Formats: sequence, structure tokens, C-alpha cells
Amino acid sequence: MARRKSHSKKRHHTKRRRHGAMHGIGGSLMSAAYIAGGAVLATVINQKVVSPMLDKQATMSANTKNLITGALPIALGIFTPKFVKGATGANLGSGMIAVGAINLVKTTGLITGMRMGADYYGNKPVANIAGYQGASAGTYIAGIKNAAIMEAC
Repeated sequence: MARRKSHSKKRHHTKRRRHGAMHGIGGSLMSAAYIAGGAVLATVINQKVVSPMLDKQATMSANTKNLITGALPIALGIFTPKFVKGATGANLGSGMIAVGAINLVKTTGLITGMRMGADYYGNKPVANIAGYQGASAGTYIAGIKNAAIMEAC
């Protein structure tokens, strides 16, 4: 038996593009927002829930308390995608894991950070500059301006 021909008009659908717009950046922004939100959430949980509970424990050492506050956000970050499905849960968990990892590494002493004390001065002044240093004229290093000042003296 012969096949029946279709009399409907074939249509071709094309997606319309707008020129000059940045497509696809919305997902990246939302991912970054969820990762940052997970980091903030882990920090708030540590400060408001975990730290007060650990402060009541008199027998625990300070290093053990710091290890717990570092490891707990990692555990929360691992289990968050199981409760919050999709990319949202994965990104929230990634932020929690990042905060926990940084706290844990700081506790173990692998990253000690920059020294920021009273004696720290990041841009130390130079003791002597090779050139003329006038009281009101400022400091000049060998050049045209230096030669003109030296001639005036």
C-alpha cells in the first residue's frame, strides 16, 4: 500500500538572536551568588550554632574546637546537594566546602597568613636617595630638574 502524502506546510523554526547582548552570563552570576551564599551560610551556622555549643565544652582543647569548626562546613557542604537538588544545592555545597577547607587549613597551620602587627609597614621609606634633596623643593633623582636646582644654588 502506498503512503499517504502530508498536505501540511513544513515549517522551519529558528531561534531569534539579539545582537549586542551577553547571553549565558546569567547562569554564571547565579552560580557565583549561590556559592557565595553557601559560604556565608556556613559561616553563620558556625558562629551562631556550633561555636556556642563548643564553648560550653570545658574538656575540649582549643585546637580540637577549631578543627571541628573547620570540618563541620565541609560535612554540611557534602550533604547539602542530597537535600537541595539541582545546581542550587551543588553550588551552596561548594561554597560551604570552600569555607570549611580554608578554616581547616588555617587551623592546621599550613596557611599562616600575612603578618599584620604594629611593627609591619608594607611600604618602607627609602633611607637615602642619590640626588639633591632641598627643604622645600622635594627630592629629585638625577635628571634635568636636579641639574637646574644645583645650578641655582
